[in-house]
Amino acid sequence: MRKRHIVPLAVIALMAAASVFAVLHFDELQERIYDGRKASERSALKDPVFADVETGNFFACGLTTSGYVYCWGDNHYGQLGTGSYTELSDQPKLVVDAGGFVNGHVTSITTGDFHTCAVSDGTAYCWGNNMVGQLGSASAGQTSNVPVPVDPSGSFLSKEVSEIRAGYMHTCAVEKSQVFCWGNNGWGQTGQPVSKQGPSASSAVPAPVPNVPGGFVNSDISKVAAADNFSCAVSLGKLYCWGNNQSGQLGNGSFEMSSQPSLVKSLSGTDGSFKNDGHITDVAAASGHVCAVEDGQAWCWGNNDQGQLGTGSLVSSIEPALVKDSLSTEGRVMFANKDIVGISTGILHTCLVNSSGKSFCWGNNVHGELGRGTVDTEYHPVPAKVAEGRRQRGIAFTNSGVTRVSAGMGSTCLVSAGRIFCFGYNSRGQLGTGEHGPGTDEHLPAVIKIK
Repeated sequence: MRKRHIVPLAVIALMAAASVFAVLHFDELQERIYDGRKASERSALKDPVFADVETGNFFACGLTTSGYVYCWGDNHYGQLGTGSYTELSDQPKLVVDAGGFVNGHVTSITTGDFHTCAVSDGTAYCWGNNMVGQLGSASAGQTSNVPVPVDPSGSFLSKEVSEIRAGYMHTCAVEKSQVFCWGNNGWGQTGQPVSKQGPSASSAVPAPVPNVPGGFVNSDISKVAAADNFSCAVSLGKLYCWGNNQSGQLGNGSFEMSSQPSLVKSLSGTDGSFKNDGHITDVAAASGHVCAVEDGQAWCWGNNDQGQLGTGSLVSSIEPALVKDSLSTEGRVMFANKDIVGISTGILHTCLVNSSGKSFCWGNNVHGELGRGTVDTEYHPVPAKVAEGRRQRGIAFTNSGVTRVSAGMGSTCLVSAGRIFCFGYNSRGQLGTGEHGPGTDEHLPAVIKIK
């Protein structure tokens, strides 16, 4: 997830009026989706088991083990994919089938600031805001409240897309082990040369990120990340980043923008060594910072003005810095930076999961997004364990079986024992608890409400 951007909504009102779906009531659409499923499918939808969750800008989406996608929260741009521009939904709704997209065959999901993408039957689909072509539908400006195929006449019809990641106003995906990007390229975030800055420097058609002689090779891509005007990918086991570098988020030891993939700097220090030599297992990118997991350890770099790097200070870094172990006042180890299996970067906070299924967060906590049961204006530059949640609808969160965590814009969601729990800011129903607005923030993990 990445920082909040305000975009005029007038265009969306026009789109809503033109949509054939907009005349239907939001809940009526959901009933039609549900009733149209087979009995076996309806059973899976009644009590879904979740495998993944992704947080966008005041909205979120979850993917079930049976391949269904639900989304909830803000919907001004149709980013929930429900066939409606209804302002918001404070509880999960099924994404509609459209344009070849089959909800129930999904293997990968991602949320940007105002758009969403997924892979269904190996084909990439996107929906929501399309101001600069970030949906990849070959034409910019036409917002969609239903899934549309990416590159409808090009290579992405090969049905071999394995991963997709949405940034602020651009998107990247892995197809046949190569990374392709599209959308805004004002900072070189799609990997193409920058001819002009701003939204006009964009492409609505996916293009492969070019090779760099003596450096980046666009093959054997195992991970990709898209953020605010920059991107990262793991190629042949090594991590590269490109695009905006105002906060040093490219990790190459400089602040210079680069439209070419730049190798993240390796280093040796008293706290450990970041080798970047083929052992990167996860990478996450947000507004101005990046985190990666190498040999089971978490490293972060870039902006750190609210402790989001987890290094024990508020000092930013233009090269990888080791996330710090944390101790109690009695000297007991509360967090040990080892055996890390997943990491997620929010706008001003970061969270991870270790091999024991425990989740830890650090950084800004003004909305309770660290899951400590409190809110405060202090910054927390070292990891702390997410607290146990209160029982809701007979379900309580226990921090021992977490398989996925996603940090967003003032909120966090995670998957534990097949259920999604969210906490933090809830202005637009992004926690999925059936409530929204003032007084509905959650400071402890709360289970989402499936109707």
